[in-house]
Amino acid sequence: MNVVCFYDKNKNRSPVREYLDQYKTGPSLSREEKKEREKILIKIDAKIQYLKSINGLPQPPTAKPLKGERHHELCVSKNDQAVIRINYQRRDGRICLLNVYEKPAKKTKERNTKRIIESANLEAARLIKQLDEDPKSYIPYE
Repeated sequence: MNVVCFYDKNKNRSPVREYLDQYKTGPSLSREEKKEREKILIKIDAKIQYLKSINGLPQPPTAKPLKGERHHELCVSKNDQAVIRINYQRRDGRICLLNVYEKPAKKTKERNTKRIIESANLEAARLIKQLDEDPKSYIPYE
């Protein structure tokens, strides 16, 4: 099962690719910053490779189905304060990474956290609709 990233042809962007690109290292970063960024990318890739090995089937706690949604959620611990959530859908023999967001690592009753999750799920639903209309709206995950 191949892994791909949703690509919005109208906006010329991939939400997941943009998120991952922010962790690319450059010469202006300190050694510690480079290590931290590489560590996050390695964690994300390891979870995606695991997801690929189980054919995208959501298996908690790594990935879970979302009640009432057409997509699932991949969970990656970023650090003590944040968790990275990648919304994805199994589609046409592929795992399509739709969008990504961060939320606080600890459960809180903050409305802001609920808004973040609701907003990400609405965005994922919108992207799925675009994929329904144009099934080739993706780029390879690398």
